[in-house]
Amino acid sequence: MELGLKFGNQLSVRSAMTWLRSNLPVTAASRIAVQISPELWESTRRKLGKSSAGKNGLRDYVQTRAAQLAQVKVDEMVRSKSSLSGRAANKLILKAANAATKMTLEKAAHYLN
Repeated sequence: MELGLKFGNQLSVRSAMTWLRSNLPVTAASRIAVQISPELWESTRRKLGKSSAGKNGLRDYVQTRAAQLAQVKVDEMVRSKSSLSGRAANKLILKAANAATKMTLEKAAHYLN
């Protein structure tokens, strides 16, 4: 706390860095989810026409396919940003795949009605 009193803006810089660290992965995951959504939707739409699997089967398919597509995008990021750790890359894949899965399943629900 003494540091904060000595250097008044130190705490705000620290707070800003904490905020950035927690929100940048969410932003990157959202961007990746939007990028993979068209291909994920096409795969899902084709699956809807052929599949007799229930909602759980469709959800499993969409989650798996979203993770595959997100993996490709995150691999590209890792190659371009060698400072991205493996742990951060895995979290990014999971967040992007979950976001893309949610968007695609919502679209599938409207498509089926």
